[in-house]
Amino acid sequence: EAGGMAGADIVYFEAASNELTDAYALDYVRPSTDDCQDWTLTSSTQEGGVIYVEAKRPLDTGDDEDWALADDSMNLHGNRVIAAWGDTDTISYHTTNRVSSMVTFHGDTPPDDRLQAVKAEADVQFADLLHEDFLIPEEETTYTYRCGNLVEIMGLNDANTEYHIVAIEAIVDSDVKEFLHHFLVKGHYGEGIDY
Repeated sequence: EAGGMAGADIVYFEAASNELTDAYALDYVRPSTDDCQDWTLTSSTQEGGVIYVEAKRPLDTGDDEDWALADDSMNLHGNRVIAAWGDTDTISYHTTNRVSSMVTFHGDTPPDDRLQAVKAEADVQFADLLHEDFLIPEEETTYTYRCGNLVEIMGLNDANTEYHIVAIEAIVDSDVKEFLHHFLVKGHYGEGIDY
């Protein structure tokens, strides 16, 4: 699961023992300990009620219970990571003390620069698929849909040629950004599609 605990490669720190544990989770349960412990604790300190932990491990451990940290320098959004914390000295259920985000582990190129690099590639074509004007209701969550034919939008010559989407950039007007929670992009090919 992207950005969730199920299927996650995990490392956790327990202040009581000052130890790291290499672990994984197959579901929303206490993480299972890896057979092979690939993480090394570099340092840990406690200051003002905050624990600072520094650790390292190989990018690719060769361990089936670990995810390899592959080169993501041209990945527009980095790798999904999750974090959780608690108020006890040993691992326990984190309740709502959890976050998920994206981290780029390789390179220091900002996402906008990486997108421009992708657009500059000779065999990459791009176009804007914009939603028509939409009145946002005042009191309830609303979903709206925008459907389009990629061949027509891109002005492509051959509908039978295989095309791939390699990057997506959200174009959101600043005056409506606060109202947008998320969007999904889905693809379909074949006959009988009503655009």
